[in-house]
Amino acid sequence: GVVIPAIGRLRAMSVTPDVLDRYVAQRLKTATRIDKATGNPVAYIKRTTVHRELSDIRAVLNWAIRRRIIPWNPATGFEMPTRDDDIISPPTHAEIAAVLAVAPAWLHRALCLAYYTGTRPGGELLTRRWGDVDRDAGTIFIESAKKGGRRTRVVELHPDLQLLLKAWHTEDKKLTAMPKTIIHFRGKPVGSLKTCWKTAKRKAGITRRLRPYDFRHAFASYALRATADLKSVSEILGHSRPDTTVRIYQHTDTAQRRAAVNKLPSIVSPSKNEAG
Repeated sequence: GVVIPAIGRLRAMSVTPDVLDRYVAQRLKTATRIDKATGNPVAYIKRTTVHRELSDIRAVLNWAIRRRIIPWNPATGFEMPTRDDDIISPPTHAEIAAVLAVAPAWLHRALCLAYYTGTRPGGELLTRRWGDVDRDAGTIFIESAKKGGRRTRVVELHPDLQLLLKAWHTEDKKLTAMPKTIIHFRGKPVGSLKTCWKTAKRKAGITRRLRPYDFRHAFASYALRATADLKSVSEILGHSRPDTTVRIYQHTDTAQRRAAVNKLPSIVSPSKNEAG
């Protein structure tokens, strides 16, 4: 890590806004690499990364206050740097098809689940068990990641996903021991999708930045684009508020924007010529 070497030697009450300002400046100044094409130094640490490091520092200080180790937060008044999160468009239908065509079985299952249920790739997705699926009710139980939203949620299964789950279950029953998790490699739970995702993305010929998380993104954006109920989409995603869903996930296209503009009532007569 970089936080502990930089400020770990300081006493908690010495972590003032001035100290944090110097930390940010140093991180952004030194976090560069030489671009092979131009020979010029370019930043490779995003402001979002530094923002996350500072959030960890702030969380430690707040913990120390709750435990009465320090009387107040010495960093009060410090303004966090702005984030520079990339805006990544959700995968197109062609990109989804290309990745699924080359994905190994466990990645194929994970991407389909993320797309059809809006589940977060990671623990929220990879820990889903066969016992979470209620085939009679056509639902799946999801224990949400700790993101400040709903702790648990029940998501209705898309007809396509119901067929996939039925086929996957039939496949798994043929194994020596029935796997507990839906996503597994030779019967054992999968801990990460990073390596197989990178390989599948390369084989699919996708060169732009795209993550497994963007299949959850696709669920939200395509559902909203198809005029799905915002509150329902928000609940499926596990958000605490619908405006979070709109702010993070909704991507409009030209047709949607034109439709929105065309809903305005006219204030001029179509036959009236422009005054000259």
